[in-house]
Amino acid sequence: MIQPKVLIVSPVPLDAQACEVATFMRSLTSELKRRGYPFKYCVLALNEDGSSTYGNSDDAEVVQICPAKPVTDSFESHAMSLACCTRHALRPMLATFKPDVISVHDSRLFLPFHLMTQNMSQKVQVTLHSSSLGLAHAFENIHAGLQLDWEEKLAATRAKSVVLHSQASLHKLKRDVLNQFDAGMAQPSVFPIGLDAADYPVKKIKLLSEKIVVSYIGSLNDPSHAFKRFTEVINLLPENYRKHTMEARVYSFETMPQDIQKNQFSDIIFYKLNNSKNNLKNYSNNNDAEIRLVLSQTDILLMPSTHESTGVLALQAMLSNCKVIACAGTAMDEYLEPNSYCESECESELQSLARKLQLELDNIDKVRELQTTNYYRSLVDVPRFTASSMADSYISTWQGMLQ
Repeated sequence: MIQPKVLIVSPVPLDAQACEVATFMRSLTSELKRRGYPFKYCVLALNEDGSSTYGNSDDAEVVQICPAKPVTDSFESHAMSLACCTRHALRPMLATFKPDVISVHDSRLFLPFHLMTQNMSQKVQVTLHSSSLGLAHAFENIHAGLQLDWEEKLAATRAKSVVLHSQASLHKLKRDVLNQFDAGMAQPSVFPIGLDAADYPVKKIKLLSEKIVVSYIGSLNDPSHAFKRFTEVINLLPENYRKHTMEARVYSFETMPQDIQKNQFSDIIFYKLNNSKNNLKNYSNNNDAEIRLVLSQTDILLMPSTHESTGVLALQAMLSNCKVIACAGTAMDEYLEPNSYCESECESELQSLARKLQLELDNIDKVRELQTTNYYRSLVDVPRFTASSMADSYISTWQGMLQ
């Protein structure tokens, strides 16, 4: 069967650090490159000043695109203004590369292609990473939240094909984004993410103190307040656990905000991750080396966010033989153990996470025995969660779009 030429469009460069979507894209594009698949990677980023930035991995040139003055102050008008200007900037590259399919990995980036021609719209496949699904509520009806909600609905109902990573994401799309499906829209395809297990070391690095390492890796000030929820879960544990049994660690590429520095987190140790940049043309999974080192020192990864993105971090953790405790209903539902979720209806979500964490701390000998036998890794070191399987699923989707 003919392999369609694909333009892959993402808001992040392949060398972006501390970004699950970037790790996801490195996994997918590295596998496509290994196969010699005909594709081009385009970075189309939306900036805080209302402009957009366009560039690609084969060309160091980056073009700044400033939107025309919107007709009205509505969020639709602002989005359309930027999309129209971006559309003109993209035309030369599209004319040169002539893609059969355009694979877009952010609902906000769908609009420039949708506005080109009806024929172009029929070429677009959109992957909705669940970090954005249903996030409008986090903005409390602020302009940005309403625009995001509108763009998600547009992408989900107008793209030729929609891809999600889990059944939980599909449920969230129906509940929070669409409310009502268009009668004519295609059923979204659901297939999980995949990574190369060989990139992740099996052996754990233990502390000399023999304390249990409970880690948080991510943003300190994201809209869903994941860091704040992490500190609240830790504070719900009895003092003896916080002081003597465990070592709570926070890893972030971000500089610690002043308001966090003023607070006293006596039971939490902060680590600033390096933010070194690699050349865009050298985009291998080596960019994730620091995350792999952090995970090799972690016994339990606590993920209290209700809006994970691709679910990559939890998969990386399990490949590194970490126990993962997380909220249910995210992109990780495809592979996490059933007992990893907060599920009690008789207590709050944070209390449920704290109870599960304390239970694992009480049974740490069992956790470490499972690590020794590679139990956590074995749950995900299977063909279904490989980069190869993920690439197969995408290629099948792209081929189906041309039939």
